[in-house]
Amino acid sequence: MRLDEITRLSLIWGVPAEFKGLKGKFLLVPEMRPYLLGLSLCEELKTHGCPHVYVTDNMLGYLFFKGKIKETLLFYLERRTAEIKGISGSLYVTLLSKLHQVPVYFCPGKKPDIVNDKHAGTLDGRSFVEDEKSVIWPEEEIIKI
Repeated sequence: MRLDEITRLSLIWGVPAEFKGLKGKFLLVPEMRPYLLGLSLCEELKTHGCPHVYVTDNMLGYLFFKGKIKETLLFYLERRTAEIKGISGSLYVTLLSKLHQVPVYFCPGKKPDIVNDKHAGTLDGRSFVEDEKSVIWPEEEIIKI
């Protein structure tokens, strides 16, 4: 799909607890490294009949800048009165959304099934670093709301 063919997308970050509210939206699914969540999420969206397009994480800034993202749907792991806990990258996506005046909707999510990739030093279970001490491991993030 070409960028000029894209109108206004709903950015999805995290793993939805349910999919029925996503029907009728055109979803933008980034890869969500290091866990390779995007590809598996695309497969699940396809089974639920949700239209979507897949991108790498590093395209998000450009897509926000170009006005292609109309809303961010952030699927959280836990919600408290004034904060949510999300997967790695949740703060980045929230701040990017706010910078570009894109509304963020916090939705119930679930913890991802992490099979092969535990950090950025692996890809599909294969390690690309000699010493895991040289890699910063991702952590769940707290966002003040």
